[in-house]
Amino acid sequence: MHTSSKNHRTSIPPKTTILSFFTKKTDQAESSGGNPTVQNPPSLLNTLYNHPVVPQVESHGPTIMDVNVHDSSSPDQSPAEFSMIEKLRLLTSRIPPKIPLGTVDDILAHFAGDAVVQAREFDDPRQMAEAKLNGLIGCRASVGELTKIIRRGPLGMDGLCDWLEACLSKLKIDPALLEGNISRLVRALEIM
Repeated sequence: MHTSSKNHRTSIPPKTTILSFFTKKTDQAESSGGNPTVQNPPSLLNTLYNHPVVPQVESHGPTIMDVNVHDSSSPDQSPAEFSMIEKLRLLTSRIPPKIPLGTVDDILAHFAGDAVVQAREFDDPRQMAEAKLNGLIGCRASVGELTKIIRRGPLGMDGLCDWLEACLSKLKIDPALLEGNISRLVRALEIM
């Protein structure tokens, strides 16, 4: 067997054991002869954010995951409403520049108006939201079909996000009513 051969025993230094592979290596500055110009590279976070990394400290206050950074004009918005709209807004901000800006002739331009004003034409704001979303976007439209109507700007997805936010925060429309359409829009934006 090779492990008991003379070649194997002479190629491994006698003091090397399996545990020696787990010992701490000497500092890079020591191994370079104490040269002060040799430095450890900055951490990835320092490079990305260009500021020192602050160590995590146990806190009883809100954390980044707990704090909702949203428009202060809608303080009554619940966390569920926030996350739906914010995810849609985030994806909207990432629409590639090759997607054209919305024009008055595009389907999404119908959402550029004020949802509160539009709701006055209906007995119930929910009727307005259902009629506009299902009539213009289509309750049965596939995700692939939705990608064809997506446009950038105030006559596109930005206007739709504002309209949806007004429906939730100002008209107090139940988020469950909008969730299906929003989730299909999210999926369409994710594949763009």
